[in-house]
Amino acid sequence: AMAVVDPQGKLVETIPVEGSAAGAEIRWLAPQVAAICSGEYSTKPAWRFYTVPGGELLLTWTPGPRIVVDYYHQMPMLSPDRRWFLWEANARDASRAWHLSYRLYDVHNRQEIQLYDRPWHGLRFSGWSPDGEALYLLHLQTGWDAAADPELPYGLLAYHLNSGRYQLLVEDAQTVFWDEGSDKGLVYVFHQEGESQGTLTAGIWDPQREQVLGAFPIKDAPTRVHLFLEQSMFRSYTPAAWSPDGQQVAFFTWNGDLVLMSLDGNAQR
Repeated sequence: AMAVVDPQGKLVETIPVEGSAAGAEIRWLAPQVAAICSGEYSTKPAWRFYTVPGGELLLTWTPGPRIVVDYYHQMPMLSPDRRWFLWEANARDASRAWHLSYRLYDVHNRQEIQLYDRPWHGLRFSGWSPDGEALYLLHLQTGWDAAADPELPYGLLAYHLNSGRYQLLVEDAQTVFWDEGSDKGLVYVFHQEGESQGTLTAGIWDPQREQVLGAFPIKDAPTRVHLFLEQSMFRSYTPAAWSPDGQQVAFFTWNGDLVLMSLDGNAQR
């Protein structure tokens, strides 16, 4: 069982929990929502979300399969206003095609929402907007034969929570490094030059101008599909860091160059 106590140590309530307590993990996702992960890791542990007080089981999340070994699961993410949280909904269908999507949960209305879900298309959560009214997603091609969807282009998207509407911010963006306030970001953009060929550039996404400033060429970058498979490499091999005043960003390229870029997109090694 999970015991909930107040700051004075008084027992508020006890919530029965399934599975073993060995290695259990507890997280508060909102003032009224607690999540507990129980079960042996060798047997696909499940996260269960409970209301506090009340002890009502809202939902159960079992992490889906990974597309590759280093494609780490993203744990449930809570919005800044603590109203929304989302979690991975990865799965394979009967034809063995990958579905890499997310589900949203509205804590206020007790409503579960499935985000865009199509075989061989992948969504990657990329943060919340500064006003908390939207979340950022990367829509990426996950297979060689994935057909483009004219209703939802590849790239950096904003999903507006209240309307359920997707907005394309940067077409064919592959990843983004936000500054501290998520007001602007360093984006890597893929430029198609053939059926499977293309180049990668880095620039500054300016939401006020709604455009990418600068296009520093990234040499020796993986192909488009491999960019999805190697998302973790953006953090480990080509990390980026914003200056404390938010006026410059430094980043490494795939071939080891260290680059300094200003807000107008001008860059120097």
